[in-house]
Amino acid sequence: MESRHAVCLLHASSSLSQWPDLKRPAAQPLHAASSVSGGDESNCACDKLHAPPLCSTTNSDLTQCLPNRLTPPPKFPSPPFSHAKGSISRKPLGGVNWLGQDGICRSSAHLISYSYCETLWVPAPVHSAELAAPARAKNMALSRGLYALPILLPAAVMMRSMAMGDPLSSVIDEAYSEGRYVLQDETSVPILRGLFGIPGFDYILARISIAFCQLIFNDDPRLWWQCSVFITDFAGLCVIMMLESLRNANKGTLFQTSVVPLLVAQFFALGNVAPYYFYFFYVFSPLKKYSTATARLIDRAGVVAILPTLLVVFFVPHLISLYHPDFEIRHLANWIWQVFPVFASILLFALSSAIRPFLDDRAEVAQRRNMMAFRVIGGVMITLSTFCYWNMLLRSPLSVSESFIPKYLIELPKSPLTSLLTIFQYDYIVSYTSVLLWLAYHFGDLKSAGVCQISWARILLSSVVIGCVGGPGVLTWVGWLTREEMMASVEHAKVT
Repeated sequence: MESRHAVCLLHASSSLSQWPDLKRPAAQPLHAASSVSGGDESNCACDKLHAPPLCSTTNSDLTQCLPNRLTPPPKFPSPPFSHAKGSISRKPLGGVNWLGQDGICRSSAHLISYSYCETLWVPAPVHSAELAAPARAKNMALSRGLYALPILLPAAVMMRSMAMGDPLSSVIDEAYSEGRYVLQDETSVPILRGLFGIPGFDYILARISIAFCQLIFNDDPRLWWQCSVFITDFAGLCVIMMLESLRNANKGTLFQTSVVPLLVAQFFALGNVAPYYFYFFYVFSPLKKYSTATARLIDRAGVVAILPTLLVVFFVPHLISLYHPDFEIRHLANWIWQVFPVFASILLFALSSAIRPFLDDRAEVAQRRNMMAFRVIGGVMITLSTFCYWNMLLRSPLSVSESFIPKYLIELPKSPLTSLLTIFQYDYIVSYTSVLLWLAYHFGDLKSAGVCQISWARILLSSVVIGCVGGPGVLTWVGWLTREEMMASVEHAKVT
């Protein structure tokens, strides 16, 4: 913000180079007095004064003036003043005083006088708040990073669980070298060693697809029932990440794309990615980032295209890999499903581009209809997660603890089947622990801003009930939808 200064001129002259405060050409203009020959204030050439003088001095020859008008600063050479009219007389008669925004009346040792009222440019002071803004933002990110460290804690557990994959590695190596996977009932199924023609990429996918053979061939019923819930909930989490990537506030950031974290999660397990993704998401997404409707707005066309995209690239290949009678087709479908983030990104872009011309692009209309679409999408994902959760509870021959709670942490499992099951169990627990902590931290921000009026006791009690009734996937969607509803009113509250 540029400041206004009252400039008081006396008859005097000397080198302008002795005016250190007037060397920088940046400020608003002030009209200075000219042809003043004494202490008579009426001789000041500045007209139409509407306020009392701001400068004061004990010099009897001082004439005090206020600016009578402000004009945009022209481009001028140093020294920074304009003298289109009149001439400058130089007489060593006194000094110049001007009052800065900090309330200090400053003075120079040598002054100028004008034969006419000229425009004098006084540099605006550099405000300490402007200088401190980058440092304050850095300190804020650092404090949020320290505050949110618990989101990263589950990652340590996941790192430990990955060490349990040693018994599985020998099975994968043998199947890859022989080109076939042998089930427990001695059924032999040919496996693919490549599909996309990218050597390193195909090698990684081949090993991952061999590990998934236990699931898709139903070689371990415990894993099948556990993944029937986990992968359905994972689909809901993918939708949330895709929606966040379409938000205006996340444009130009690492969170603008969901394909990278999801593809890395497919290769290295979601539990190894989710803690870091949601940790940095929270650190770099303070509530003020979403304080306007425009910032919160999610691309309307993308919202409409998300469910069809997920149906085509996620659910269709996944269901084929689980239920098709031909095991080779199941294996091929699983290969395609492993890279669904890439296909989802391409299809989402194509569908949203085709849909966008038919949608109303007014922000208020898009915001209102987006909330309706969120409820529809959330309702679909909540229904699917609840169905799979209760289907497992009612039809699985296994107990809930046997399906979801790992039995190994310090000791390592020796069976390849138990090894993969344990990794999937930790993957599920770690991923959703990180997601729920991320949501809890956002609710803390909303409470601090006065937006969320719900007590922590009520939040925790509701979370326990919803989690028991619908599972972690349902709880995540209820929390995210509630957060969206609350953020819709955040621009009317105090945001920090």
